[in-house]
Amino acid sequence: MGEGVDMPAGYKVEFYQAEDGSFPVQDYIFEGNDAKRVSLLIAVIQRLKAVGPDLRATNMDKRIDDQIGELRKDRHRILYGRDGDKYVLLCAFMKRTQKTPAEQIELAHKRFGEYLRKKL
Repeated sequence: MGEGVDMPAGYKVEFYQAEDGSFPVQDYIFEGNDAKRVSLLIAVIQRLKAVGPDLRATNMDKRIDDQIGELRKDRHRILYGRDGDKYVLLCAFMKRTQKTPAEQIELAHKRFGEYLRKKL
C-alpha cells in the first residue's frame, strides 16, 4: 500500500511514512489483526475517503482539535490530519482508557508537522 490507498474516488488518504521508511498505521492494521478486523479498519478508512468531513456526523469520527481527527472502530483508533482534500493517517492504537492518550495526540501532531514540512 505505502504512500496512497487505491480506493474509490473522493478524498485522498495517505499513510504517514516515518523516517525509517515504515508506515506505522499500515503496520498497525495488518500486523496482529485477523482478516475480519483488517476489513473493518479498511472499511472505516474507505468511508473517510468517500465522505470526508461528513464522517464526523457518525460515531466513526471524532475531532480531537483543529488539526487532528480520530477514526474509531470498536476500541481501535487512527489519528489523522487533513491537508486540503487529503487525509494523512498518522498513528494508530488500541484505546484502553476513556480519554485519548495525550502521548498519542502529541505523536500525531509531531508526525503531521513532519508531513507538512516535507511537502514544502
